[in-house]
Amino acid sequence: MAKRRPSVSLSQMQDLLGNIVGLAKDVGDDTPRLYSDITAVPMNNYERAKYELEENLRIHCETHSESIKKGLLPEPGAAYRSTLGSLSRLPRELRDRIYMYAIPTASLYPTAFELNGLELARGLGDPSGFWYPFRSDLGLLAVNKQIREEALGLAYCRSCIRLEHMDDFIVCALAIGKIGRDNFESLRFAWESRGDITSAAHGAVKYSGDSTTLPAPTLHSARCCHLIEHFERRGALFVTWGQRGCNPIDR
Repeated sequence: MAKRRPSVSLSQMQDLLGNIVGLAKDVGDDTPRLYSDITAVPMNNYERAKYELEENLRIHCETHSESIKKGLLPEPGAAYRSTLGSLSRLPRELRDRIYMYAIPTASLYPTAFELNGLELARGLGDPSGFWYPFRSDLGLLAVNKQIREEALGLAYCRSCIRLEHMDDFIVCALAIGKIGRDNFESLRFAWESRGDITSAAHGAVKYSGDSTTLPAPTLHSARCCHLIEHFERRGALFVTWGQRGCNPIDR
C-alpha cells in the first residue's frame, strides 16, 4: 500500500517558519535535544518542522485571543475609571445631552408598600430627596454621586407620577423631597381620599346630601393643594374625579 504523501512539504513549512530546520553541525544525530519547555526535539527534520510550526501557530493564536479578551473584557475598575474620567472631562452641556439619551421617559406607579413602608421612611430621612430610591431601572443614577447629582433632576423631569388618590400623592410628594418636587413636570391622581372614606366610616367626618354620591374630599385637600404649589415645573396636572376625567390644568 502506497504511503500517503504529506499535504505540506518540508520546504513549505520552513518558508512559513522563516528558517531552515536541521540539527547543528556540532551535535550528533544521536544526541537527544530538548526545547525550553523540556519537550524532546524530534530527530526527523519533517516532524521537527511540523511541531515547531504548530507551536508557533498556537502561540500566535493564544496571543491574539488574549489581546481580543483584553479589548472586550478589560480589567475590573480600569475601564470603569477611564470611562468616568472621560465623561467628567466633557462640558456640562454635552453631559446633559448624554443623560437625555440615557434616560427614557416613563410613567411611575408607586405601590402602597413603597409609599407607606420602608421607602417612605428612607425618603423622609433625606429631606432633599437625593437618596430616594427612584427609578431602579436607571443604572445611570447608581454610577457615582456626581452623575446622580447631575442626572437626578432630569430623571424626575422625564417621569410621570400616576397615583390612585390624593393620600398617595401627599405621601409621595413628601418622600421624593425637594429635588423631586422641583423637577417633576407631570402628575396624575384621583381627587379622592382614602382617609376621608375611612374617617366617614368611623364617624369622624360627616357628609351631607345624597349618600350615594361621593363628596369632595375635605380631610387632606388643603395639604394636597399646598404640596402641588411646590411642583413648580409641572407641565400638566391631570386630576380624575371618580370615573370622569378633568381637563389637564396648566401652570
